[in-house]
Amino acid sequence: MYINKDYDVCLEESERLCDEIGNAEEEEAKTGFSWGIGASLVADIIISVGLALQKVAHMRLERQKKSFTATRSHLSIRKTSRSKLASSTKSTAENAGDFDNVYSMPGSNIEKRASAESVSKEGSKDKGPKEPTVFGMPVWWLGLVMVISGEIGNFAAYGDPLTPASVVTAVGCVGVIANAVIATVFLKEPFRKRDLIGVITVCVGVTFVVAFAPKQDSVLDADRFYYLMSQPGAIVTLCFVVAAIIVLYFLCPKYGHKHVLWNLSQASLIGCLTVVSSKAMSTFLNLTLVGAFNPDVPFHDQVDQGKDEEECEDAGHTWMALSKDPPFEYGCVTVDDPKYDDDGELIQEGASQLTEWALYVSLVIMIATAVSQARRRPRRCRRLCRRRCYFA
Repeated sequence: MYINKDYDVCLEESERLCDEIGNAEEEEAKTGFSWGIGASLVADIIISVGLALQKVAHMRLERQKKSFTATRSHLSIRKTSRSKLASSTKSTAENAGDFDNVYSMPGSNIEKRASAESVSKEGSKDKGPKEPTVFGMPVWWLGLVMVISGEIGNFAAYGDPLTPASVVTAVGCVGVIANAVIATVFLKEPFRKRDLIGVITVCVGVTFVVAFAPKQDSVLDADRFYYLMSQPGAIVTLCFVVAAIIVLYFLCPKYGHKHVLWNLSQASLIGCLTVVSSKAMSTFLNLTLVGAFNPDVPFHDQVDQGKDEEECEDAGHTWMALSKDPPFEYGCVTVDDPKYDDDGELIQEGASQLTEWALYVSLVIMIATAVSQARRRPRRCRRLCRRRCYFA
């Protein structure tokens, strides 16, 4: 009976400790969840404003090009008239047989100036007014800076260890709403009924994703990333996405002009890889920066778990207890001043992720998928604009 009572007491104490740890993790998850959403919201609004500024720059450029074309046409007409005048004067002088003395004749200064101006114009025809471009507009550069800043903010939102990537991606749709408001209020573009339906649908979808998305209960470090990507479900999903992208790569040029869903499906599948790689890379960099600037978090691993006591001493390290309170567990400590957590346990793994191959693979995938979408988008847009079947 005594043993059973002790067992029951120990079991109750264990359950209490598990509940406390679970509540603490849930509270921490809620805090990180809000931080990621806030950063993504601000970043997407900044991107929308930047795109609107670039649209303003392009509208101004169109007006300047029209004015430039009119000015160039006027100069061309004047140049042609002066050339004809000079040719007529020369022909008259040759017919009179006194071409050598034409400039000494009374009143011939007019013809001389006309001929000189014609030669001057022909010699400096390449020095005319230059055609305007967006690169000379401060408004366009301001919009570009805002777009880049917003994308950096989105990347930082992915780096929040406790914010799901699905939430950051869904909140990015808020940029569509901001674009609709800015285009209607400031750019004076029409707001159609289907635009209202689209905005309402986006709001409902984002609300559902944010409300019901699974909360992350642990930090996505490299070890957890390896574990998650090695699961059968992740492997099957990744193979399906890659196969679908390859198939659509060959089908979109043939059938993409018939319905926009073909191109949207390909862009969405490529975007899946971009989101996963961005989440991994941003989280790894965030953990690394925390270890570099937070004195309470070790940057490198403090324990070498692959060495026994003899090998540890031969390597010049210290074989010591890994906790301040019993029961003691010993290991090979590789630092002179080890750091402990609040429970008195030595922090064995460092925060640096720079030696993990997943960081660099994620960087390559993120760049490759982003470039592939950027290179294919202009061709899709040209095909859609030629067909004029989606915006009629």
